[in-house]
Amino acid sequence: MKTLLFVLLLSVPASDLISQTMPSGSEKESKRISVSPKGVYQFEEFKDGKVFFKNGKHTRVKLNYNYLHGEVQYIATNRDTLLITNKEFIDHISIGENIFYSQLKNGEMEVVGNFNNVFLAKKRYLAVKGNSANMSERKLTATSESAIPSSLLINNQNGEFQWQNNASHPEYKYKTTYYLIDQNRNFHVAKRSGFSKIYAKQQDVLTEFLRKNDIDFKNEDQLKLLLQFCSEI
Repeated sequence: MKTLLFVLLLSVPASDLISQTMPSGSEKESKRISVSPKGVYQFEEFKDGKVFFKNGKHTRVKLNYNYLHGEVQYIATNRDTLLITNKEFIDHISIGENIFYSQLKNGEMEVVGNFNNVFLAKKRYLAVKGNSANMSERKLTATSESAIPSSLLINNQNGEFQWQNNASHPEYKYKTTYYLIDQNRNFHVAKRSGFSKIYAKQQDVLTEFLRKNDIDFKNEDQLKLLLQFCSEI
């Protein structure tokens, strides 16, 4: 089943900025991916949101974050659940009070902190568990070639997922990667090299702080502590 997408057209009025391709496959298939199994979506239901474009325009739409795709989806007027494309034209996305930024190769990530206009963002997604035979830790991406589990979710224990009626019987688990988004809206993985690029002028002070403090770059609270320090030097 091909991934459903919608196209953002910036040459038309704001009210027409979102259009969608027609669903591929049967009506039954298009309805199937609109179902929200518990644990696959960040929010229990699609919420009022806005897509903000770099040209200053925005549009309102029902949105939710899909952990399997690692991307934001929206509900079209015909009730299809669609993915966003042409993200180079988007500035950011809001779902209620939650703010998301897009990176072309990594989908959407949620802002969890703002430190003098340097954002800390987290990318939370479901990855396939297993060995190399089934592409261990593979993140499902939103391309037309991606395999979207179409079977029923039957287990959600300790953050691990199993799907019924799937030949490979994959298991999934949540993973989280943190990113830094600098003032120019460039994305850096939240590790020492990323901090060094953003705070190059404060390199000596940053190096001394990291020497004295054992920062776990996978820990959100410790990343916030480091960013708070960097924002004050």
